[in-house]
Amino acid sequence: MMVTELTIDVCTKSNLSVIGGGGGVGRHLRRLSRCCEPAQMRRAVAVFQDRVEGFVLEVPGKHHSSDLREFSRTVLRVLTCFSHALNHKPLFLQEGRKNPSRSWMFEFAGEIVTMTTIAPFYPETNSRFQFSDARNNECCYILFQPESSFHLFDTGPGRPITHMDWQHPISVREKIRCLYRKHGREYDIADDNEGAFPQVETLVRPLYKGQPPIKWWTPDPFA
Repeated sequence: MMVTELTIDVCTKSNLSVIGGGGGVGRHLRRLSRCCEPAQMRRAVAVFQDRVEGFVLEVPGKHHSSDLREFSRTVLRVLTCFSHALNHKPLFLQEGRKNPSRSWMFEFAGEIVTMTTIAPFYPETNSRFQFSDARNNECCYILFQPESSFHLFDTGPGRPITHMDWQHPISVREKIRCLYRKHGREYDIADDNEGAFPQVETLVRPLYKGQPPIKWWTPDPFA
């Protein structure tokens, strides 16, 4: 799987496990608009459309992911900037809406994407746990994967939690669930829709399994 890391200079990574390095989106999010300049965005779009299976956006600066509240604000600010710069429209149908549609999906370069966020404050039992070293311990990451990549690798469907057979997974998707569980990082699975929660509810995960969804799009994500 080829994953591209979006930095000031786009570079190619050969494995999902390599998500460190680079200058990210800038030392200060108030300067994020510099990385949303047309030329930079065109490069990001070109890479994304070149059949890459995803790219990682690094946000340097420990204060951007010091805890779950600050991390939620960071994710909102990054996606808002991207949406305005690339899609020329608000992040949601109405700016500042308190309850976005459960069917909301983020669009990048004309394609629906799935996003995974990773930050250093997550405990080791969390599926978003960040295997840190001295350098990336002060960064957080957003992984963008086009919907088409899941079809390319034929991840297959998943079953709702009430029908999940942990000893006999039926697809790549379910094998991934089993591996996370085996290594002590089991995550919540829905009881409908093939076990998948809406992306808006899982973009930023809570600290522990079973806790309510994080409302990262609101001033108070725990409200």
